[in-house]
Amino acid sequence: MAASQHTSITNPDFMAQIGQLLHQQSTLLAFVHTFGFILVSYIVLLPLVLLFKAKMKNASSAAPH
Repeated sequence: MAASQHTSITNPDFMAQIGQLLHQQSTLLAFVHTFGFILVSYIVLLPLVLLFKAKMKNASSAAPH
C-alpha cells in the first residue's frame, strides 16, 4: 500500500510533506501553549489587581480633605 501511494522515506516529496505537516503541528502547539500561558498569567494576576484597587480606595477615603 505504501508503495502504491509513493510514501517512502526515500521519496523527497513525501519527506517534504511530512516536514510541512510537522511544522504546522508544532506551530499550532506553540500557539496553544502560549495562549494557555497568557490565560494562566491573567488568572494569577487578577487578584493582585483587585487587591491594589481595594488599597487605593481605602487610601483615598482615609486621606483628609
